[in-house]
Amino acid sequence: MKVANLPYVSIIVINYNGKHHLEKCLPSLRKLKYPSSRCQIIIVDNDSTDESVRFVEENFPDMHVTRLHKNYGWVGAANLIVKQAIGDNLAFLNNDITVDENWLIELVRVAESNGDIEICTSKKLVMDDPSALDGAGGAMNIIGQGWDREMLRRDVGQCEEIAEVTHPSGASFFMRRRAINCFGYVFDPDYFMYIDDLDLGWRTRLLGLKVVYVPKSVVFHKGGGSASCSPFTYYYFYRNMLVSFCKNLERSNLVKLFPLLLSNVVFTHLFAFISYKNTGYIVNISKIFVYMITTRKKIAEKRKQVQRLRKATDQQIFSLFSATIISPKTVVRAAIVYKSLVNLYLKILKIRGSREIKEVFTY
Repeated sequence: MKVANLPYVSIIVINYNGKHHLEKCLPSLRKLKYPSSRCQIIIVDNDSTDESVRFVEENFPDMHVTRLHKNYGWVGAANLIVKQAIGDNLAFLNNDITVDENWLIELVRVAESNGDIEICTSKKLVMDDPSALDGAGGAMNIIGQGWDREMLRRDVGQCEEIAEVTHPSGASFFMRRRAINCFGYVFDPDYFMYIDDLDLGWRTRLLGLKVVYVPKSVVFHKGGGSASCSPFTYYYFYRNMLVSFCKNLERSNLVKLFPLLLSNVVFTHLFAFISYKNTGYIVNISKIFVYMITTRKKIAEKRKQVQRLRKATDQQIFSLFSATIISPKTVVRAAIVYKSLVNLYLKILKIRGSREIKEVFTY
């Protein structure tokens, strides 16, 4: 592609007390094979206390720093900065990422090849062990679990094809502004963290647009291979997942699947309690249910917006759903029994487009 024909991209790095990460991330961005005249680099700082802002200003004066007056979280910072970014196209990065020199040009090349593509996401490798995959685009299933495809597996060439996926990895993705203009935001502002990228991908696909994994766009993730399993993580993950299903499903499928989704919240937290012996998981169950009850009117309003804009059916959305469920290794036998119960439930309700769960992936 000729330089003049390359789209202008605003590269957005969201940071909180990550000076040690920026020391590797920002130099890698300077080596991009993408003309500096066709992009801007913005570091959004969530009121860090570790000299992150000073480090960027002194060492990378060509990059723009936006310092927020408090920690808005990943979601809040992203939603705020898109209003200031001048690019019609946006590329989001975690601060603990370093990028290959072809990272951006490969995302752009695929996005420009098809007008229906709204979001492109990268191959993630574990920074400390580049032979290990940290993700190859997003995957999710019908019971409300989401994860990165092939996470923690060896990279042996199994993810070298461009492919449609359910959602991008929030750690590294490119997007146009069409979905943002429709909904008024990138990520649901009430999510704070976790499932924001899954919800973005789902809403984008409901607009009839595509989310695509690009294997030649490579990043290295410091956080790779060390997913948190704390009650704090579980709370936001499963709360936000439940909200996403309530917003995005057709009414008939929501009525059918809601009991199954609630059971997943309960069983997943019970499995975690058995595995990690932390009562915080039990407390989470009531906290999630209380949240859903107290915010039901707000969720209903969001649902109205999503359903008004939808162009794709649930059957089309389900076509990319995984036939896998995930479970801690310590309760794999219970997870296998749960898988059978889920399949029985889906068979009885005859939900169009749903797939039989065939595999339990343990971590």
